[in-house]
Amino acid sequence: YRAGCERDGVVWRSAWDGDTNGPLTTLYRVRRFPAAFLLDGEGRIRAMKPSAVALSREVDRVLAELKADD
Repeated sequence: YRAGCERDGVVWRSAWDGDTNGPLTTLYRVRRFPAAFLLDGEGRIRAMKPSAVALSREVDRVLAELKADD
């Protein structure tokens, strides 16, 4: 798994637990692959299958919320 991430240039945290019956896929109700989720620090889903633009916007929004909470 790690070699594939390095080969494909994946630079963000990612996880693979084998299939749709693993603990992560069960928790986040993954039914097909690939699946992409943006999770906050509490593990809540903030976006599902975000495009690059939507992902960037959502990350900015979550970071702004965190700064406002400080």
